Amino acid sequence: MCKELVRLNTQDVSKAIPVTNSLIISEKYGVSHKSVTNILRKYKKDFEEFGELEHFKNALENATRETMIFNLNEEQFYLLVTYMKNTEIARKYKIEFVKMFSFMKKELQARQNTRHI
Repeated sequence: MCKELVRLNTQDVSKAIPVTNSLIISEKYGVSHKSVTNILRKYKKDFEEFGELEHFKNALENATRETMIFNLNEEQFYLLVTYMKNTEIARKYKIEFVKMFSFMKKELQARQNTRHI
């Protein structure tokens, strides 16, 4: 499994949730980051039904300017991939992302349980 696909958004386990981001999704799906962020911007209200659509700017390699990268929670990720094409590589990574969201939720639960001991 690719642990870098999904991470916790904070080290504070009482507030942490599993997230991924638009750059990781575009890289794994083999599509341009711009096409992913266009979907996120076009359907922003849809994505915000599942929480704030968090974003940050990052200077990418070989980029002439900063790029807006969006963090997505699990539900936002599922919504995004339903809006994307179902290519062979997309189906492969949908499976990996689903596994990693499940893994990270279990990891977070274990950390929370350990914290209460």
